Amino acid sequence: MFGDGERSALVLIVGEQPGDQEGRQGHSFIGPAGKVLTRALEDAGIDPKQTSATAEDRDAVCPGLVADLCLAMQALGKSPGG
Repeated sequence: MFGDGERSALVLIVGEQPGDQEGRQGHSFIGPAGKVLTRALEDAGIDPKQTSATAEDRDAVCPGLVADLCLAMQALGKSPGG
């Protein structure tokens, strides 16, 4: 599951594994854990819309996470590995 959110975000949230709702709908942090995360971000003064989030299962974590990190780095004008 690739990440959701602002590609130029300075905050990347990585979940351990997609939940039931995430698996069905193909988006990160949209179920009960997403509600808790949104509230925690807001309580910390962080706009959830200015973050990027991904949740990967253990078997897919490397390709999905690497792709999300590469996209975020490109949005910041950085090249992965450089």
